Amino acid sequence: MRNIVLSLALLPMAPLAAQSPAEAEVLQVVDRFFATLADRDSSSMAGLLVPDGVMYAVLADEPGRPPLRVTHAEYLASLRQLKGRPVERYWSPAVQVDGSVATVWAPYDLHIDGDFSHCGHDVFTLVKAGDGWRIAGGVFSIRRKGCPQSPLGPVTR
Repeated sequence: MRNIVLSLALLPMAPLAAQSPAEAEVLQVVDRFFATLADRDSSSMAGLLVPDGVMYAVLADEPGRPPLRVTHAEYLASLRQLKGRPVERYWSPAVQVDGSVATVWAPYDLHIDGDFSHCGHDVFTLVKAGDGWRIAGGVFSIRRKGCPQSPLGPVTR
């Protein structure tokens, strides 16, 4: 019993799973995506996206409703028109990299001007070209009901 208690006490000191350099690069792109979203900076955002990419939004609270399709060009135009400051946060990302192809799957929450909007999961697909990693597309769910409490705590305005 003493060994079990000691093991549990040391558990928080166990090293986290190490990220490869490629995984860290991929997450840096995702982090920049959310930073440019918060700043509504469509010029910087354009540099992160493959020009002819597509995103799909799935309204999880409306089963059976088809996904909403948004091209990267449409997304950039909507970013310029966005009202308020969006803060999207993610945690516990699952990153997969195979050469020049990567995916990121992570739960997220979104707040507008500090007020909760919705939660869901983001799935990004990325490709690596001569100028680095870019987001080729993505799928995300939008859930307004039954959202778990974020482990990141409250949003600071």
